[in-house]
Amino acid sequence: MTERFVALVLGVLVGALLLGGCNQPPGSGPAPGKPKGELPEPPLSAAAGVLRGPRLTSVVGDTDRLLVSWDADSATDLALFVGPDADTLFAGPPVQAIASAGLGSTFVGGQTPGAVFVGLAAVAAGAPDAPDAGNGGAPVAQGPILAARIGAPLYVRLDAPLEGADGLSPETAFPDPLTALITAFIQGGANIWIAGGDYADSALPLFSGVHLAGGFAPDMALETRDPALHPTRLLGRVGQPILSAVDPTQVVVVDGVQLVGGGLAPAGVDAEDGPLQLRGLDVSDCVGAGIRLRAGSTGPAVPMLVLGTTSRGHGGEGLSAAGSLALHVEGCRFENNVQEGIDLDDLIAPAGETVSLTLRHAVLARNGTEGLDVDLSAPFGAAPPGHFEVLVRDVLAEANGRAGLLIDIDYDSSSGWTASVTVHGSVSRGNAEEGLLLDLDAPAAVRVHRVDATGNAGDGMRVTADTAPTLAMISASASSANLGAGLRVDQGAAQVLVSHAAISGNLGGGLVATTGAVASSSSVARLQAQPWIGAVSHADLTVDQDWPPVFRHEPRLFGTVIAETSAGLQLTEMPGDLVSGQPVSLGGEETARFVAALVADTLTLDPAPANVSLPAVLAAYQGIQVVDDYAPAPLSAAVGAGLTAPGAAPRDAGPFGAPFGGPPGGSDGPEPSSWSVTSIEPPLVAGASAQAAIEVLFSGAAPDPTTVDATTVTVRGPAGELLSAVTLVEDGALVIDPRPVGWPSGTSWIELHVGLRSLDGQPILAPLALPVVVP
Repeated sequence: MTERFVALVLGVLVGALLLGGCNQPPGSGPAPGKPKGELPEPPLSAAAGVLRGPRLTSVVGDTDRLLVSWDADSATDLALFVGPDADTLFAGPPVQAIASAGLGSTFVGGQTPGAVFVGLAAVAAGAPDAPDAGNGGAPVAQGPILAARIGAPLYVRLDAPLEGADGLSPETAFPDPLTALITAFIQGGANIWIAGGDYADSALPLFSGVHLAGGFAPDMALETRDPALHPTRLLGRVGQPILSAVDPTQVVVVDGVQLVGGGLAPAGVDAEDGPLQLRGLDVSDCVGAGIRLRAGSTGPAVPMLVLGTTSRGHGGEGLSAAGSLALHVEGCRFENNVQEGIDLDDLIAPAGETVSLTLRHAVLARNGTEGLDVDLSAPFGAAPPGHFEVLVRDVLAEANGRAGLLIDIDYDSSSGWTASVTVHGSVSRGNAEEGLLLDLDAPAAVRVHRVDATGNAGDGMRVTADTAPTLAMISASASSANLGAGLRVDQGAAQVLVSHAAISGNLGGGLVATTGAVASSSSVARLQAQPWIGAVSHADLTVDQDWPPVFRHEPRLFGTVIAETSAGLQLTEMPGDLVSGQPVSLGGEETARFVAALVADTLTLDPAPANVSLPAVLAAYQGIQVVDDYAPAPLSAAVGAGLTAPGAAPRDAGPFGAPFGGPPGGSDGPEPSSWSVTSIEPPLVAGASAQAAIEVLFSGAAPDPTTVDATTVTVRGPAGELLSAVTLVEDGALVIDPRPVGWPSGTSWIELHVGLRSLDGQPILAPLALPVVVP
């Protein structure tokens, strides 16, 4: 038992004695308090769809059975798997098929006492007893694996009499959670079931092996458990977190509980150095962070899960985490916090270890600074190197006080460390600074795919770097109607390859590179005074007119709102051709507002906006909707305008022309390939000599030499002419040698087309054009 653990237990017990017990009857003790100011405003978009995804939502263990709940928001055939080992959970047959879409639950009986794990997976259609989802015979996991405990519960009920309370039955339930937790500690862990009610002055230790579940009706039956109908509310006290876990050796679980800081508690959950699962929580109004997670910086990654949880209205962050973690956050909302929605400062990869952040199906809205701020760092002087895995998928970052999404690579002083960073199917809009900011100060495999950065007061996307020429790939994405640039590359030697993007109506320019290098292909730059600034373009489409349309639904006019006066919204300049009754969007919001009146540089809108964050982009549309649709319009100039392999059918420019393309901000369909270019030698920012052989390295496996030919790797000169070159795979790299003539002066292009594959069969994520610049 560690000193920290002993101090925690003694502190809680002393506090309980001073207050006369952990729980008091309603109406006694300190008031739970209210959030500072008014209750949190809803985000610009309810974003209910963002939070949906096929996954388990809750598992509660009993003496010999489990209550399992899920969200089957998918047409895929799904099944439940239960077993004692998380690593081999999907190796055996499932226990039950999921027959219908939407929310559901079931009992799984016949369980023996001890730890158990439950997973949801896609299986072969019509054959749930023979799992095979077309993945080499293996089911495909959907969402995280949840831990549970089989064993008799300890009961807690607010109105239970103290006399005779032993926690062993609903009739003899403990009247307070602390007594149940101390009993569970003595037993070496236990299930704890808490009935609905307000439990005041809560400052509770979470001991190793505790599985705490709220939401029970007065009868305490598992069949009638419903956290929404019977909310269990733990109300905070001054100076102590509501729930604290230190050094658990067995996983700690909290499921279906509301944690109310009341402006008193420093945190809702404070956990360190042990496995933890937080599921279905509502954490509000803490003085500091709503959820605070910590781990050391030298050992293996500590697994921590935050699932289906809302964390809002805190004086600090919605979620603050640091250390060597395997952190999985899914189906959560982080809103109206004074600091970041989620702050990882820092995610640390110890020597020889892999750490990770998985953030899926989340809303980060109206936080005072960044929606998401992730810093990747390593211990100074450690060896051998460590590795980071970062996945941000299906996330909405909206109306935050700084950048919507910030990923900052800070391990440049630690040689050999690597990272895989993927931002996929996400939306970052209406933020006060950048929509997506990538600060790439060290080598990493960085992929941005099907991301929509719209209506931000800064740049839609921005990439910065240190002296290392780190490369990022941006594909099938949109960056539109931002006050800054659509994509800006500055402050260092960053290299960015853009493919099948829509860069539209950005008031600070389209693709802007003041340092580093930006190369674009198969993209559409539309309605911008300066579509390409310091960027090179190949097989792109530039559009200066708003008619005929390029995409099915897109804004036609853009302006900057700089002030809100009694007369209406003041613009720097009224967009030409704006008329009364026209639908407009402010800051990328999807709420259609219609022009009611225009006088000089001021206009009024119906419905009138409230609490406008200024400055803001005004985007005007045709019709009655303000939702962008980047599919090519009929007779669009984007049809067939993209990068096309010799002899192949023409490929469209824009987000729908990519092989794994589709609507930016969405991720429907199968998981896209992760195989992409990670580095080019010599770097794009350095230029090349006439005889230089170009080496291209990829994430994952090396290129398959049998897929390398003139139709998958094409070399063109400055005028688009085909050039002779020797292409081969050598030491895991794709090598393009300009023999026998050499590279001509100017910008030549190496085109990588569909059909190029890795040794393990992965296709290239999107066609690319690599510039070769010879003075």
